[in-house]
Amino acid sequence: VEAGKGLEMRKLVLSGFLASEEIYINQLEALLLPMKPLKATATTSQPVLT
Repeated sequence: VEAGKGLEMRKLVLSGFLASEEIYINQLEALLLPMKPLKATATTSQPVLT
């Protein structure tokens, strides 16, 4: 019975960890979205903002 509880606890902890990592990755991807056009215009003579 104790081994089953330990396994369930591990599953719970790992699923929570995985969920938080997925949120973190999604937030990083959202931060990268505005970077693409900024990097693209950084190598040209066009202004970033008009």
